Amino acid sequence: MEVFWNNHNPYNINGYKDMQYQSLLLYRNEDQAEAFRRMKSRMEDAKGILDTELAPFKAFYPAESRHQKYYLKRFPDAVEKLKSLYSSEEELERSTLAARLNGVAKGFLNLERLQQEMLGWPLAENELKEMLSLIRQIRW
Repeated sequence: MEVFWNNHNPYNINGYKDMQYQSLLLYRNEDQAEAFRRMKSRMEDAKGILDTELAPFKAFYPAESRHQKYYLKRFPDAVEKLKSLYSSEEELERSTLAARLNGVAKGFLNLERLQQEMLGWPLAENELKEMLSLIRQIRW
């Protein structure tokens, strides 16, 4: 719950009222739902009404491709270099590396921190070296 609340915007983004922009937390059981309600209540006491909604998990549908890695796709050089690692657009979009680089592109993470994080990823040494070399070559 701490990770969730500390890493997303609990307010309606840019005043949009459409559900597609709504912050949402999905729960799998009543214990999770109750934990959410307690924490949201504590946060609202400190920050005011939060727009984040709660709903039972039923199914997960990935966003359309045009929404995947939205910020990363603003850097064509990064996408082109990543294509050398992944055999399809779908594989690239689902990759941890692309997700973390999307965070770099948005400014949530810097390359130095990402490189340190990658040292802990469960990768073969040659695969890690290839990825590290590739991201150092990206023109941002």
